[in-house]
Amino acid sequence: MNKTIRCLTLSLLLVSAFAIAALGQSGAIQGTLVDPQGGAITNAKVLVIDEAKGLTVRETMTDKDGAFQLLPMPRGTYTLKAEASGFKTMERKGLVLDAYQIMNLGSVKMEVGGIESTVSVTAEAPLVETATAQKSFVISSQQVTGISTNGRDFRSLLRTAPGVTSNAQSDFNLAFNST
Repeated sequence: MNKTIRCLTLSLLLVSAFAIAALGQSGAIQGTLVDPQGGAITNAKVLVIDEAKGLTVRETMTDKDGAFQLLPMPRGTYTLKAEASGFKTMERKGLVLDAYQIMNLGSVKMEVGGIESTVSVTAEAPLVETATAQKSFVISSQQVTGISTNGRDFRSLLRTAPGVTSNAQSDFNLAFNST
């Protein structure tokens, strides 16, 4: 019986370690809902839909300042949908959230109108991270096996990440002190 308790305890520790690691790779989407004059929209329903699965991932209500925060959010591509009485339903599609990213949408304007009409925003400039200087990028196992590297040098995979530059003379030599 003592051996069973040890095995159960070890299993619980392993499961909790993986759960903590999974939560550690989550991001957040935040912003403020405002009317056309810039006033805060309170008690509006804000939800995020995973575009790949078609499922609602998170749902919240705006506070007295019109602010909302959806977390924890796994990385993926999402559609943000906001509904408030007296306003048209607003949708913002194609929001790409990376691991550890805090996506601040800023002031999101909603148009006055009935809730039955929908405004869809599809073409937008890419979002720039303004809340923090933090940027992360995950190199997947498919990229590691699918991208040819010179001499199996894992450091050359760093060049596939956005924002990585090097002042090295050769593309085949990626030294950490010059990246």
